[in-house]
Amino acid sequence: AGGPYTLYVAYTTDGVPATVDLSASLGTGQIAAVSPMTGAARAYSDILELGGTVDGTLEYRLEGAPHFAGRGRLEISDFVLGMKDRTMRLDRLSFTHDVALDAERTAKHALTLQSGKALDATILAEVKDAFGTPEVRAEVKVDSDLADLGKTLQGLIGLRQDTRLEGRVALKATVVTKGPDLKDPKAMEKPVLAATVDVDLAASDLVAIDADKKRLEIDKLISLKLKGAWDGKSKGDLETLTLGSSF
Repeated sequence: AGGPYTLYVAYTTDGVPATVDLSASLGTGQIAAVSPMTGAARAYSDILELGGTVDGTLEYRLEGAPHFAGRGRLEISDFVLGMKDRTMRLDRLSFTHDVALDAERTAKHALTLQSGKALDATILAEVKDAFGTPEVRAEVKVDSDLADLGKTLQGLIGLRQDTRLEGRVALKATVVTKGPDLKDPKAMEKPVLAATVDVDLAASDLVAIDADKKRLEIDKLISLKLKGAWDGKSKGDLETLTLGSSF
């Protein structure tokens, strides 16, 4: 009856008994419970709450070291990390990586990062002569629903804004790089990396919503196109720079 009380929970972690002071203030009829993950986190850190599921596999093999091939997968769901000043939450995040080698030891990578409608990103990369003078061609594609992204950021980093955004953002980019010569010690003293970029960015159906839930249409479509090159030394070439709006 009454309280407050200090509650101790004893449990076994990896065969080693552990006791955690939860410092719970209990009133009449109240029950306190804690997961083993949270208990272990409190025992060894300032974390107040830790939960969620992490599932993944790594299957990589050497194919003429240091070249490798294989795949990896990581999924995080119902993640929660509670600290004194804020609590981070993430419903779901998944990451995949596949890499294959052809007869010339050219590596082809495929990477994905997804979190519901908030983020859907894909990178396709081709790497030639990775341990000589690397040539890399990467194609990047990112799609995001701004309303869901805002909710994810609010849960993850505590981002709070008086005005919320709705709409979609789509990014497509191709980046090609060459160099430096990794086998030449002198070249590595002042590495030269040449690059070309081709970027298309579009934001569509943009709407701002204020604290009173009033909706303000920003633009139906805003687009940005950038195309250029850099020789890695002193010369840059801006071929295209275009900003467009439905207005």
